[in-house]
Amino acid sequence: MAVLFLYRDLLYRKFGFPSGFTWISPILVLLIFCNEQLLGLIRNNNEPFYFLTFGIGKTIIELGMAVLLILFFKYHWQGRVIGISTAYFTVTIFAFIYFFKKGYLGGKIKIEFLKSELIYALPIIMLQLSIFVMSSSDKFFLAGNHEVVGIYGIACTFSSIILILGTGLLQYIFPKIFSLLSASNVDYASIRKHFYLYAIVMAIGAIAVLLFTQLFYTFFINVKYYPALKYIYFIVLGYFFWTITYFFYCFLLYNKQKRQILYLSVLSITISLGCNSFFIPRLGDAGAAIAVCCCYLLMLCCTVWVTRPYWKLFF
Repeated sequence: MAVLFLYRDLLYRKFGFPSGFTWISPILVLLIFCNEQLLGLIRNNNEPFYFLTFGIGKTIIELGMAVLLILFFKYHWQGRVIGISTAYFTVTIFAFIYFFKKGYLGGKIKIEFLKSELIYALPIIMLQLSIFVMSSSDKFFLAGNHEVVGIYGIACTFSSIILILGTGLLQYIFPKIFSLLSASNVDYASIRKHFYLYAIVMAIGAIAVLLFTQLFYTFFINVKYYPALKYIYFIVLGYFFWTITYFFYCFLLYNKQKRQILYLSVLSITISLGCNSFFIPRLGDAGAAIAVCCCYLLMLCCTVWVTRPYWKLFF
């Protein structure tokens, strides 16, 4: 955050990065942290109704407000930020109510446990940073043209539905996989079943997003946003690749493979920046969509290769 504040003027001149983000970003990070803690605790407490309610509710608020503000009130990128902020702020209110009722706001802090988790936290921080770079760096490379970014951002907004679906499913599936892996006799057939079911759902979801987006554009979207349709296929395909990729991370996370997570995180940042710097100067906004697809496809191949000692056991 300090770096953003110190270089806010440079970021604005070179990339069009709004100076207001220097204070919006830390607030949003806190809200996202509260949201993740809420979903994690609900999942661990085996409360699927709450998990589904908060997950779907946040998605409806976030995408609903973004579409409303961007398409009907011409808020451009501000509409996306307001939608995200409102959704996470709403969930955070319910999160503290849930924490209070469950008695999670008190207790002692164990220093030994805290130290061990902080050591494990560095690769996880890098992982989250890599996810941010892969999902956002294409907009930074396009930041010189606000109109193009707005149209391209609409395509990304609709395409992100597949990411939201994948994230929601994996937050429920990961504990199941961890439980299976911790058993004395690992049920590899069940892990394989979870993977196939997840992959099928994500494939159906990707196709549904493409069909839904076409219909939505036809009946509700202003014609000036129609150019975004040509990006949808590449972006949705790329996001689909990432949802499959992240499934294989469950083996690295369970076994606390810090070094491999760190290597993959650095590699993903390098690939993302490399693809964007190659395709966008040559093809513009279309190049950004192609870069997204190529980046996530390469990361899928790399992750499958790195995790092969684990998934070979159930295939």
